[in-house]
Amino acid sequence: MLATVLPLAAGAAEEESSNFLVSPNVGLMIWTLLAFLVTLFILNKFAFPVIKEALDKRAQAIEDSISAAQKSKEESEALLAEYRERLKEARTQADDIVLRARKNAESFERDSQDQARQKREELLEQTGLQDVRHRLSGRLSHGFRKRLGLAQALVGDPPVLILDEPTAGLDPHQIVEIRELIRALRGHKTVLLSSHILTEVSQVCDRVLILDKGRLVCEESAGSLARYGANDKHAVSLTWDGDRDAVGAALASVVGVDEVHLTADGAEVLIGGNPIEVKPRLVESVLAAGGRLQRLEEHGPTLEDLFLRLTGGDRAREDH
Repeated sequence: MLATVLPLAAGAAEEESSNFLVSPNVGLMIWTLLAFLVTLFILNKFAFPVIKEALDKRAQAIEDSISAAQKSKEESEALLAEYRERLKEARTQADDIVLRARKNAESFERDSQDQARQKREELLEQTGLQDVRHRLSGRLSHGFRKRLGLAQALVGDPPVLILDEPTAGLDPHQIVEIRELIRALRGHKTVLLSSHILTEVSQVCDRVLILDKGRLVCEESAGSLARYGANDKHAVSLTWDGDRDAVGAALASVVGVDEVHLTADGAEVLIGGNPIEVKPRLVESVLAAGGRLQRLEEHGPTLEDLFLRLTGGDRAREDH
């Protein structure tokens, strides 16, 4: 127990009744106060300066950030003002162009609406799509999709139309219809037709170009292609009334005839010479053998024959 002895009154040093002790609670309070003061002194001496320095640095960093943000804002505002000024100048010129274009477009739109409707009806009629005009394109047959593709290509009224295998995958009726559509464009459009179906090319095209490994080997009108087959044998079909064997033997004896193949209704004759000279002899031989000629039809080299010759396909076929 902690107690503090205070001096006794003069003349009473030996009397116990005049002695008094300080209360223990008061002593504890004094010690607590001393401890607080010591702690405050230590904090003030060591801790507070460190804290103050950290707070000062933090405050300085915040001030620097604010300054940088303010500077960036000023620069951004200046740049934005510059862009606005440039945009204003550009808009002045652009507005004039847009206004002029808008006036022209409005005038064109009024004039073109009727023309567009008329063009639509013409294309529907030209391509045979009137009966399916209200169907979804995904529900159209393959043939009508070909027609639709052709109509779409014609919407812009192009001077040149490029068609790649236009009848591929179609049935015979659809092939005939598409070919008629293409032929109907003759005189109105230049049509470039790419196809491996050579009979189609010969029936549709006025001029034929044959490519071999990227090289143009032939460019002729359809009627002039015959000169490429001048050295080919011509086939002639004949039918007659009369003795079949006798007429066949007479045909085989004609000068310029290489082969005679009898058929059920006549014969197929291969001419190795000049057809212009040989054909009259054939007629004479039929009559001389007692036959009555009914039909004589010449078959020159086909486009397929010419294609194989010009691209070397005939040699490849012979090798196999």
